[in-house]
Amino acid sequence: MRYKVKKKPATRIAYRLLGLMFILIALAEVWAVFHMISGGKVLLIMMAVFLIIYGGYLIKMSFRRQAYDITYVFEEPGMRIIHRRGVERLPYSEVEDVEIIAPNPDMEYRILKLKIKNIVYVIPFSHSVELAESIFQYIYDRVEWK
Repeated sequence: MRYKVKKKPATRIAYRLLGLMFILIALAEVWAVFHMISGGKVLLIMMAVFLIIYGGYLIKMSFRRQAYDITYVFEEPGMRIIHRRGVERLPYSEVEDVEIIAPNPDMEYRILKLKIKNIVYVIPFSHSVELAESIFQYIYDRVEWK
């Protein structure tokens, strides 16, 4: 079985632009501090440092692996996760926990949550409840419960 989670490039671009905007505002504040005569410099410097750190965080997070399309392939020896940086192979013996979450039973939306080696994979299924349940059952049957 194969399932692809598609991500919109506009979201990544928005995060990068917002982070860049925060950094530019911080640099403008630093410039204002050096050309300012009155008080309040310490507060402006603290706010500028915070904005630079937060802007850098937003830009860095727009490059994380979950920001791009991810394809999950569920096969017999194990599952493969195909993402921007390559392919991960994970055997079902390493799965510590698997659960399916229905945020609202009336909605056509399910979340499959896998815990493998202290890493939690959250796979959203919108408008495909049957597929989510069949993948959950497929993984559940192959996991060696301890």
